[in-house]
Amino acid sequence: MSPAKADTSKDVETRKDARDADKRAAAKRAGSSWAKKSSEKKSLPERLYTGDLAYNFIKGRKTWYIVSAIVVLLCIGAIALRGLNLGIEFRGGADFQVTVEAASEEVQSDLREALQASEVPDLGGTTIQVLGENRIRVQTRSLDVDELSIIRGTIAETLGVSEDAIDYGFVGASWGGALTQRALVAVGIFLVLVTVVIGIYFRNWSMAGAAILALFHDIIVTVGVYAAVGFTVSPSTVIALLTILGYSLYDTVVVFDRVKENAAKVPRAQFPEAANQAVNQVIVRSINTTIVGVIPVAAVLFAGWFYLGIGPLKDLGLAMLVGMLAGAYSSLFIATPLLVDMSGGTGSKAAGKRRRAEARADAKAKAKAAPKPTVVVTADEEDAEALPATSTDGSATAEDAKKSGASKTTAEKDAAADRRVKAADARAKRRQQRADARDEAGDTSDAANAGESADEVKASSSDSTAKPAPGTRSQPRRRPRKRRS
Repeated sequence: MSPAKADTSKDVETRKDARDADKRAAAKRAGSSWAKKSSEKKSLPERLYTGDLAYNFIKGRKTWYIVSAIVVLLCIGAIALRGLNLGIEFRGGADFQVTVEAASEEVQSDLREALQASEVPDLGGTTIQVLGENRIRVQTRSLDVDELSIIRGTIAETLGVSEDAIDYGFVGASWGGALTQRALVAVGIFLVLVTVVIGIYFRNWSMAGAAILALFHDIIVTVGVYAAVGFTVSPSTVIALLTILGYSLYDTVVVFDRVKENAAKVPRAQFPEAANQAVNQVIVRSINTTIVGVIPVAAVLFAGWFYLGIGPLKDLGLAMLVGMLAGAYSSLFIATPLLVDMSGGTGSKAAGKRRRAEARADAKAKAKAAPKPTVVVTADEEDAEALPATSTDGSATAEDAKKSGASKTTAEKDAAADRRVKAADARAKRRQQRADARDEAGDTSDAANAGESADEVKASSSDSTAKPAPGTRSQPRRRPRKRRS
């Protein structure tokens, strides 16, 4: 090929390489811009879930503790100062219901003043409620026969109805006390079962303790709001409390399950980071679920309080509304930070053992799957005895295991044992080959020595019979060489 053609081909290749480089650079720029655009198109929940956007809830846990402590203290103060307005189902008493033409606020006020001015003492705890549009309900303490007659007459006179139109009933104090005791026992059993189930499921009693503390937070806040508002505590309230405890527990378990999943992927020292990532991953889901649940509960509260005027509905609605909001807050900002503090910032010991066992199993599986290197030992290296001695089955001696076992993993020990066995087999094979070569060389030299010795014997016999020439010395007879054994 002429020099001109060679230069032309080189220029063509150079231009081709330049074009390829430009294409790669353009593709790289396009890919980076696409990745940037795709990251910019991510929604807020996706950015929180993937970690592109995160807030350190665990670092600011003291702030959440202070806020929760202030709210709890206010609720305890409301319970201590105002007390709970227990319904007659819990304290016992008399219940009167009557239908009127219009149950206005003025009618209720007139009825309350008439009852206070009656001859029956200790009616300070009397409650007057409007059921529907034109039905009034009056609840008083337990009354005897004479007091019952006086109260019926007062109600009939004030509302302009006959005494026979008034429906009444009694709830004994002993029955109310038994109902209260049963409600408290039901809540206690619920908390005990929750502790046991969470502890067994997560195999981490710190999670069970954090969940129970969060539930106590929800109960105190809900009861404190009831005391501050002055709503009547009825059986509907107890049902609502059990319902919100289940809802709050469900939300807490979802967060803890995510914490467990994230903690299994990182060392124990990074447990706070895993817990914080779990909160960021589920916060949007928890907020959405709470909003969806609060909307119908708020409708029940509004209908029971403002529109229908039915006591059980508003009691149920208020307890569930406050409890759902408190449960969503406690599961994210109370339970998870408490879990980090109760675990010492490193997670549970059982979780750490599981992570270490999984890491060892993964390393062993990778070592078995990886191709084993071939060790080649030359003849010059054979006498160096660089490798440690091995037993007949290829395992390292106890002395070598003591020296290297502390700093090697199981996979490294297995690989080292395999290399030693292969090296020992190679040395034994080479020794055998050299021994065979020496045996063959010895047989050949013996035959050569035998022929040489016969020639020497003949030469010496001829020299002994021939006379030496005058003036010369006779040559001494050579000794025959010794045969090599």
